[in-house]
Formats: sequence, structure tokens, C-alpha cells
Amino acid sequence: MFMTTTLHRKSMRLLRKTGYRREGLMIGYGIIVGAKKDAITIPPMKMKPFNEKYVKLAESNGISRDTFRLRVRHYGMSEYEAATKPLQDRKKQANIMQKKRKKYPDELLELAKKNGIKYTTFIARINRLRWDPLKAATTKRMEVSK
Repeated sequence: MFMTTTLHRKSMRLLRKTGYRREGLMIGYGIIVGAKKDAITIPPMKMKPFNEKYVKLAESNGISRDTFRLRVRHYGMSEYEAATKPLQDRKKQANIMQKKRKKYPDELLELAKKNGIKYTTFIARINRLRWDPLKAATTKRMEVSK
């Protein structure tokens, strides 16, 4: 395991004395502090508890405790702002992102459909044949003679 091979037993005992739990040893050693000496001597950071008034306000507004915590600690919002700012509407946000991702305007796709060109044919003409999108939408399909 990472702990036993990287940190000696003596170092782990010292870490536990400074207040690290077993789960926090790797974080204290490798990611947060960096140096072994610092990991042994610097005690873990104590987090300031949240004001329960704002936590209850957040929960009454439909915001979970985890979202509240993330907003305050990660995004730097004030407790009041984190508790009162409404959650984003996921369907609305998905529609916005879908419109932003669209590569070809709806008018071209409708024109292609009106001319009897399937979406896959339209895309293939642009990507594989390197046609101009307008040409790909307006050039009729070739009829195969029987």
C-alpha cells in the first residue's frame, strides 16, 4: 500500500500525533503540503463551521448541504449568497449548451430536409466530400437507374 511503502511507521505515528487521521495521511503527505517534514509538523487545517441559520435557509430553498458547502468553500460565495442563489434549471442549461454546440444552422438543415436530403447525407457531404454546407443542402440526391 502507498502509506506503508512511502511513509515509515515512525513518520505515521508523528502524523497521527499532529492530528491527521489515517485517511488524511496521504493527502497531508503528498498533495496538500508536499514535503514530508511539513506533513509531520504542520497540523491539519481546521475548517470553520457553517452558520446553521444559513444551512437551514439553504435547505428550505431546496439547496442541499453539499451544494451549499461547495459554493462557500470552492466558489467563494458568502454564506447568504450560497443559501439564497437558486439552483440552475438543468433543462434550460442543456438547451442553451445544445444550441451553442450546433455546428450548422437550423435553416440549412430544414433546406436539406425540404430537398429530400437526410441529415446523415448532409453531414457526410460536408465532412467526407468537403462540400460547402449550402451546396450540400441544395444538391438533390442522384437517382439510381434500375
